[in-house]
Amino acid sequence: MFIYVPDLSEFGADTPLEISDAPPHVGQLTPRRAMISDLASVSAARASTAWQLILPIARISFIDALLPPVSAQKRQALVQFAIEDKLTVDPASIHAVIVSPADSGRNRFVIAAIERAWLTRVLRWLGGANIHPVAAFAASAFEPCAPREWVVRFAERVAYARRTDGLTYLFESSHESVGRENAPLPPPFALTLALNEVKVAEDTRVVPTLLDVRTQAGANIDTAAWQQAIGDIRLKVSSGTQTQSAQSGGAPSNMNLLVGDFAPARDNHTWRALRPAFALGVLALSLQLVFVSIDAWRLAQERRSLRGQMESLFRQNFPEAATIVDPGLQMRRNVDALKRERGIAADESQQLLARATALLQLTPGANERITAIDLRAGELQLRLEGVPDAMRAALRASAGTAMVEDAPQAGTVLVRIGVTRT
Repeated sequence: MFIYVPDLSEFGADTPLEISDAPPHVGQLTPRRAMISDLASVSAARASTAWQLILPIARISFIDALLPPVSAQKRQALVQFAIEDKLTVDPASIHAVIVSPADSGRNRFVIAAIERAWLTRVLRWLGGANIHPVAAFAASAFEPCAPREWVVRFAERVAYARRTDGLTYLFESSHESVGRENAPLPPPFALTLALNEVKVAEDTRVVPTLLDVRTQAGANIDTAAWQQAIGDIRLKVSSGTQTQSAQSGGAPSNMNLLVGDFAPARDNHTWRALRPAFALGVLALSLQLVFVSIDAWRLAQERRSLRGQMESLFRQNFPEAATIVDPGLQMRRNVDALKRERGIAADESQQLLARATALLQLTPGANERITAIDLRAGELQLRLEGVPDAMRAALRASAGTAMVEDAPQAGTVLVRIGVTRT
């Protein structure tokens, strides 16, 4: 259900409004007059009613602003600064929403600004009748508008032009001129200014190729004057207020103005519906923590058992050891000491060659690329030429403690292997 909010400064129990099952310009439905008390009865009769507001164009200012290329969250935080130069009021008193990217250039956005105090009064007025809207849109948001097309609407109370990107220009509209039969309507001067403004924009997509003028029945457009004012832009004139079917009517969700501080409160029914899923998630997380704890305890037990076996084996072979800190490391050092005492010294060159052989075996075809071998000062250097990128990557992946370097010559790789000492 849609509530057409009147363009008034104050609201009370006797303030008239209009409601409809469809948004503006949809189907053949005409909004019907009602009082705020009528809304409460409608809401009670329809428990699932989702109220949406249609706000008067005169209460909304649309701004084409340049914003920095940052995330959407940071961009929304900068909106107040962007509108400061456009409006002559305190930005803190304005509720500003980015409704869409603008067609006028890169990093430009369409911003809808509305007075915070006025919107607060509207929501408080409706809340007194237990009406809590889920969304609010400008009336122009429901105008069907094709690419490179502007829609100009003349009605009894308002006249405006809507661009494809959603930006809306408000024009002065005379009730007597619009309502009098056959009274010619000249092109608004503000429309000419808007067209001249977009012609110098960075992106020419914002310049319309068609101006679709929609008027109420009985209105008369001075087509010659309009065509002269808009130049080479095509002019299309249609009468009647209904422009689309109920099935096709709708406004983009990003044009909803009830966001940020004015976002609807979270529905308790939603939380109740999610409680079973939340409880199941908590149960799954608890079981996961229990299983992880049991697995950690089992691994700790195995680690203590292995350490006990290593200490026992170390004491059997080296009973003179007074303290055991790291049985594995102490065992290796004692074995090396025994080898040195008995004259059994490991040949460093054999160790280096063995490691080089192992590395080359892990990289098929690498041994065929060897052009030089240099062994000196405890280091073995292999020079490989014509090494493709895939082989170079495989060498680096299997190098371990070895160093794989690119030589200045293209396709040449140097592999350096040093002696590992404990």
